[in-house]
Amino acid sequence: MTKKRIAVIGIPGKWSTEVLANHLEKHTGFRCIVDMSEVVLELETGKLRYRDIVLNELDGVIIKKISETYSPAADDRLRMLNSLEADGVRCFSSPSEVMRLINRLEGTGALAAGGIALPSTRVTESIEAALKAIKVFGTAILKPLYSTKARGMVVLKASDGVATNTQKLNKFKSKHGLFYGSSSLHVDLA
Repeated sequence: MTKKRIAVIGIPGKWSTEVLANHLEKHTGFRCIVDMSEVVLELETGKLRYRDIVLNELDGVIIKKISETYSPAADDRLRMLNSLEADGVRCFSSPSEVMRLINRLEGTGALAAGGIALPSTRVTESIEAALKAIKVFGTAILKPLYSTKARGMVVLKASDGVATNTQKLNKFKSKHGLFYGSSSLHVDLA
């Protein structure tokens, strides 16, 4: 049985990425950490290149971390990795499945389509519609579409008034664009 060449898509120098790469090297003799900010996609060939390595020629990749922070650029990086799967490179996990996890709207949509109980949620670019949702919810939690660990979340209360909430919404919109907000009400999972 030949040893496999498996790369880690991650952040060079980060402990968890390095430990995973070390473990793979121990078992396969091959060590490669791919920093997606340095990957080049050749659209005419579908080849992904990282330095002197053609990723399409590997046996597999493990997606440990696609980016230091989540943003639409992280989506783009995952879309680039789709060409690997198309070429038969095993991806752990599938780039299309990872996309559903880092884009809050896509992930929540998948949960809702699957019948999972969720708090009432509104998505809009309209400040007027967002203000109406805050009034209906009483308290709303505004969330960036691309974030982890509650980064960038803002609590808006109807009792704070239209002027205060409009100011907070304008500030949020200038940074994140789309409003994704849900009620702070308890969801009954029974």
